[in-house]
Amino acid sequence: MRITILGTGALAAALGGRWGAAGHMIAVAGRSPEKAAALAASLGGEVRAVGEAGREADAVLLAVSWTGVEDILRVAGDSLTDTTLIDPTNAVAHGIGVLTTPPDTSGAHRVAALAPGAHVVKAFHLFPADRWTDPANPAVTVAICGDHPPALRVTETLVRATGSDPVVLGGLARARQLEEVAGFAIALAFAGIDPRTALPPPRTPLERDTGVHPVGGGPSEVGVPGPTTGGPVPGTGDQPRWSGRPAVASPSRKRAGCAKPGSRPCGSHANSAATARACVSSTC
Repeated sequence: MRITILGTGALAAALGGRWGAAGHMIAVAGRSPEKAAALAASLGGEVRAVGEAGREADAVLLAVSWTGVEDILRVAGDSLTDTTLIDPTNAVAHGIGVLTTPPDTSGAHRVAALAPGAHVVKAFHLFPADRWTDPANPAVTVAICGDHPPALRVTETLVRATGSDPVVLGGLARARQLEEVAGFAIALAFAGIDPRTALPPPRTPLERDTGVHPVGGGPSEVGVPGPTTGGPVPGTGDQPRWSGRPAVASPSRKRAGCAKPGSRPCGSHANSAATARACVSSTC
């Protein structure tokens, strides 16, 4: 597959590296020709002008910060017509996670308005760039949404190329819901809370068979180690303030069939303790 990456930052390098390793052809287009050339060389790809980003491309990744979206899409122009445009951006207020888009729309809809001929798919916005840099990281679930079935299939293929599992949430009307999840995670991270602990654990096979499910809870009813270091909140450069203590559920909530020690943390937020981060995308 021929993929053009708009942007030269951490997410561009991380996903470009995974896709290149999977055998896809990579081109890089950026506002800085020097940075674009350096990234393309590191990925074994080619440099492309921003105004030609969508020409002969099967997909374009919009890997720029939200503040740079409008400018770069205006330059890309009609080269994006009939092209799958993957949007991993987060239009959120710095440090608090509140969406900056009007309540009746989403960042993905704004992207679609700026690139009216493109087929926009929301994807890859819930994870930091370093989620994709190490092939040894456990697989995650990448929720995506969009209105164009062929574009969704292209995006599903690229999710699988990272070693993860795609799930189509619905049409682009669901994009705001996905973007609110990112804002929720950012808000928790800046409040000092590991976002994984705010979600219920997945059902185990025994729970699916018996209909029993733990009530409330964090990543595991018997406790899953929390992050050992804070690390910067992706896309912000700031340090989250969570304590790094293990997320241990109250013994009174343990039920038959609860997760076993060492089981994978909650759902799509699975990660090792050493690399656990706020699950929001770095597109700077």
